[in-house]
Amino acid sequence: MLKLTQLSHHALTLLGELAERECRFSARDLAGRLNLPISTTAKTCKSLTRGGILISHRGTQGGYGLAKEPNQISVA
Repeated sequence: MLKLTQLSHHALTLLGELAERECRFSARDLAGRLNLPISTTAKTCKSLTRGGILISHRGTQGGYGLAKEPNQISVA
């Protein structure tokens, strides 16, 4: 059985939500939708952005979205 850290599980949950909806969400919106802490959600989104998995958009219509198509992202 594969064991994941809490942050890894959190990241996979965020990616699943973004892949399913195929739109942008702010960290606050994602945290609210998934009932997760905002501070951890923001930190996870920043890490995923630095890793090239998410892309960050600024402005009133900004937020986080997938940098690639969902089928091009691998957990490995």
